[in-house]
Amino acid sequence: EIREDGSIVSPGGLAPADSYEVTIRVQEPGNHAIRLDLFRDEKLPRGGPGFASNGNFVLSEFEATVVSRENPETSRPLKFRDVVSDHVQPGWWPRNAVDGATHNGGYAVDGGQGSDRVLVLFSEKPFGYEGGAKLRLRLVQDHGNHHLFKHFRVSVSDRATVNEAIVDIELDRLSAVPRADRTEEQRNLV
Repeated sequence: EIREDGSIVSPGGLAPADSYEVTIRVQEPGNHAIRLDLFRDEKLPRGGPGFASNGNFVLSEFEATVVSRENPETSRPLKFRDVVSDHVQPGWWPRNAVDGATHNGGYAVDGGQGSDRVLVLFSEKPFGYEGGAKLRLRLVQDHGNHHLFKHFRVSVSDRATVNEAIVDIELDRLSAVPRADRTEEQRNLV
């Protein structure tokens, strides 16, 4: 199911492992990053964002190919130079999701269930094409035991550095806190 805000809800959880294939439009060239937002869900164990019995998920591999909209024969797979997340399960590092191998575990967030999670992947080279492009994504989740995420959104960004992405993540979190509930430190940041 695709929601109005562009997020995707998988009916999944029935299969022990799965791969999601998603295609999004990229309007302009010069993008540097792909952002994967993973949303909590009270209906999932421990609030999710995963279907597993502990609310976790494992992203075994994240694959991306950019395709010219004007000339579909023109495409290139993306390679990633940096990958960051707002929470990491020790040993299940974000970088594991882009190393070309699904047997090494992947990226997971045990200990961070019950909250929205963010993964940002920085391409080695800017991506997109004049006239627009399609970004074909394959999100492999083959760890088993229903370690799949349910509700997610993919977007692209022209942010080129890890620091810029971290600032964006923190500002998103702060904007979700009602003004009256913000600490003095939070009010000073916004």
